[in-house]
Amino acid sequence: MSKANASTIEAGGDDTILAALDARMKRIAVETFRAMAPVSDVGAVKVKTAARLLDMTEHRIRQLIREGRLRAINPTPNTLRIPLAEIRRFEEGEQC
Repeated sequence: MSKANASTIEAGGDDTILAALDARMKRIAVETFRAMAPVSDVGAVKVKTAARLLDMTEHRIRQLIREGRLRAINPTPNTLRIPLAEIRRFEEGEQC
């Protein structure tokens, strides 16, 4: 904590100290929760992640997308994502 923050907190009394600690604890809790969240909480993944999940190369993933065998989405113009549901569907289709 910087000296400016410390003097501000000291001038404000116990309520200010508790508010500062509360805000910091909330930030730590949010960061911890995000770090511990499983990958399945994500709706779609990058091509590189999809390649790792399917044990394929990125080139092969892009080829499957071009062939229409693997569906992908473009959340922004230069971004390509593969929904996790699509990866699961592809895995199940290959095993049959």
